[in-house]
Amino acid sequence: FKSRTQPNPASRQSFLEALQGADATFPSTGNDRELQIMAASTLADLMHNGGEFGAETALVVATSSFAGLRKTDLPMNLDAMARQSLVTIANQLRKRPNATSLTSSVKVDSEAAIASLKSEHSHQTVLKAVEAVKANLTALVNQQAKNGKAIERFLRVQDEELQMLWWLVGERSTYLDCAFGEVPADAQPLVLANELADMTQMLPGPASVIALLSKAGIKDKKKSVSAMVNAVNATWVTRILPPPETVLSPLKAPLHLALRRQQETGEGTAWVAGWAAAAEVPTSLTISPLALGIQFYRERVLRAFADEADQ
Repeated sequence: FKSRTQPNPASRQSFLEALQGADATFPSTGNDRELQIMAASTLADLMHNGGEFGAETALVVATSSFAGLRKTDLPMNLDAMARQSLVTIANQLRKRPNATSLTSSVKVDSEAAIASLKSEHSHQTVLKAVEAVKANLTALVNQQAKNGKAIERFLRVQDEELQMLWWLVGERSTYLDCAFGEVPADAQPLVLANELADMTQMLPGPASVIALLSKAGIKDKKKSVSAMVNAVNATWVTRILPPPETVLSPLKAPLHLALRRQQETGEGTAWVAGWAAAAEVPTSLTISPLALGIQFYRERVLRAFADEADQ
């Protein structure tokens, strides 16, 4: 993204060493454009083939894109790729495990061991038979553990969506203990997105988050970012922000940083100029409340899972 937010020098050095390990002629300096392309290519690959890291990678790219407001000079559209990956991964997680394939994926074959015992009853044949049975049982136990994880993951996803649907049907803010309609309109994107993030059990969350926020009443007509940040009360901000000593990235958590700046400065717009400079966006930035809600939802989900990993 070529932002002012620079990578940790040790991380950059590690990245360079890995490249130079594969190509000793790779230069240590004067290669910013090449590193940018290679980093983007790596992110693209992770989003499509990164397994458990795919969802986190896509979320980081999406939040860093800031609802598509930050443009990149790359051979690929990383923001579009991230949004597509989020939908694809979310749908994959919500695919019901096939019970038939789960129970028939491991075949226990003891015929060969039994036949060898019948033909020659010796120490060696007994040992081979025991090893064969052990191998079969190990494969069976491993497969059952894998099946159990698949079922548990699917049930967690089902519980997640059920809680979100009850929340939507009830039309009541859990944080503010009031009806959706009683939450100030400008505060709704941040407040309601945060509550959906709290209910998210599995990265990256359901593909229907946009629909859920829209159904909750959040509009799609552009408004000032500063107005929406100023609309939430100080108590709410204090409850959701991490401790003051926690560093908030202007790149991947711009709305968290906006809340931190507003919290430090107080009411009004004095905080906007410093935040806009750090986040590298216009001071008069406007965005639809729905897009802002999606951005904050993704930032909150990333924050929650980062906190969980730290613990």
